[in-house]
Order: sequence, then structure tokens, then C-alpha cells
Amino acid sequence: MVISRSTILLTLMLIFSSNLLAQSVIYVNDILRVGVRAEPVTGSKTVSVVKTGEALEILDSGDSKYYKVRTPAGRVGWVSRTYVSEEKPAFMRLEVVEAELESLKGEVQSVEERFDTVQELNLSLEGELSNIKSEKERLQSELTQIKESALIPEEYEPIAWVIGIILLLLAGYFIGAQRVHNQVRNRFGGLDV
Repeated sequence: MVISRSTILLTLMLIFSSNLLAQSVIYVNDILRVGVRAEPVTGSKTVSVVKTGEALEILDSGDSKYYKVRTPAGRVGWVSRTYVSEEKPAFMRLEVVEAELESLKGEVQSVEERFDTVQELNLSLEGELSNIKSEKERLQSELTQIKESALIPEEYEPIAWVIGIILLLLAGYFIGAQRVHNQVRNRFGGLDV
């Protein structure tokens, strides 16, 4: 018996496509209960009953109005395409949305609590800033009073420093000269030289 390439290729395609299909999942629609039949025809013997939301593994989709499926209990049979969908039923999607909503409510509450804490801290800092501004104004007022009551006006301070240094140097010179003069006089027995 000779097997042609096309037969081998077709066989491989069927094997791989059935593996791909076996990994697909569909859900029972919002119908409550659906019979899984032994054959893909209406009125065929029921091998199992599945409820809304149960995930069915697709084993064969074929061209018929039925899917060949495996139930969560492991039973294999046929279910009408009318009663199943690739999309999760509304109640399952609603549960996910409600869980997300609860999570978001928790996050919002946490953010509101942090916002309140930040607002309290902000008010506290504003109070401290107000106190610091008042203290700054008081110190500036004191500085202005000190400058106004100063012996030497601020614009003449550099000149006063120079004059003060010159006077200190002169005083040091005269004190040193007087000391040297006294030492010389003491050496000569009190004679003024």
C-alpha cells in the first residue's frame, strides 16, 4: 500500500488541528442547564448535563451545528452551538467587575485617607510657615532698629573698619616704642637718652 504525500499531510493537519481545538474553551450560555448529547442530533441520548458558566473543552468543531466537548467531569459528548459561547456568561463577567469594583473602592478609600493625612500635614506646615514668616518679620524689624541705632551708619562701616585698624596699628607702634624707650633708659641707669 502506497501512501501519498497529500494523505500524510492531511493526516498531520487533522492531528495538529484536533490538538489545537482540544485546547480551546467555550462556556455554557446564560441558560441554566444544557444537555450534552451522545450524538450531534436533537433528541439523541443525554450523557451529561452542564450548568451555566461551566467551561467545556472543544474536541471537534466540525461543520455541524454542534461541538464535540469534554465536560469538567470528563464526559465526552455533543452540545448545540446555540447554547455555548466563547465569552464567559454575564454573571461571571459581573463577578469579575464587582471584584474589581470592590478593589477600586478599597484603593479609593486608601487614597482618601492618605489625602486627609496630607491635608492635615499641609495645614500644620502652613501654620509653621506662618510662624516662621512672623519670626522673620520680627527679626528684620529688630535688625532695622539695630542698624538705625548704630553709632556708625552702615554705609560708613568699611571706612570705620579701616580707620579702626590704622588706630590699632598706631597704638601698637607707640606702645612698642614707649616700651623700647623704657628698656633703654633702664639700661643706662634712668638717664633719658
